[in-house]
Amino acid sequence: MKKIGLLLIALFLCISCSKKEKGIKRENMINMSINAPVRSLDPRIAIEDPIVHVINMIYEGLMRLGPHGEVDFGAAKSVDVSEDKKRYTFHLRDSYWSNGDPVTAYDFEYAWKKSVNPLYSKGGAHTFYVIKNAQACVEKKVDVDDVGVKALDEKTLTVELEYPIPYFLSLCAVSTFSPIHCEIDKKNPQWANDVGDHFVTNGPFALSFWKKGDEIVFRKNPKYW
Repeated sequence: MKKIGLLLIALFLCISCSKKEKGIKRENMINMSINAPVRSLDPRIAIEDPIVHVINMIYEGLMRLGPHGEVDFGAAKSVDVSEDKKRYTFHLRDSYWSNGDPVTAYDFEYAWKKSVNPLYSKGGAHTFYVIKNAQACVEKKVDVDDVGVKALDEKTLTVELEYPIPYFLSLCAVSTFSPIHCEIDKKNPQWANDVGDHFVTNGPFALSFWKKGDEIVFRKNPKYW
């Protein structure tokens, strides 16, 4: 299987790049390779282990993993947990998509519910089964509106679980729990399959160039918090 090169520009560097990345100096690159085809960069679909590492570079969930595997806040700045440990209320920080649009709780609600909607659900749907009615929705027993995820406003997301689990915050750092720009996805469901103005990310890197089966180039995301 062909190796796919990933050229990742270090976060601390400010580089002025041309459309084809001609202005990038070799010493300002991190060159990586993965032995897997990258068919899509949609975090709800790209769930193979090698691709997940790529997804984590360009998307960020409510939580993230630190350098030593510790769980830390990502797009969320704080969380309130109910006494019975079944209800989580996340408060989002001010953060932005790579096109400058704000990341909202509605983006998370939309992405998570679409992941378990039987009309659209892919391989990552099972990761949401701890959420109330998520599995029942996949099995067409309840409507997607009954799934226990709700944006109260742009900065507040509530999540109800089927039962208490001590590792739920760790789950929120899994790539399938990433947000999706809901307005872009509604207009163009195939946005994640190629480069364009429609391809936006909320992680440390943004997509700059993609030649399928050969090379992906990421650049520093100037909108990352």
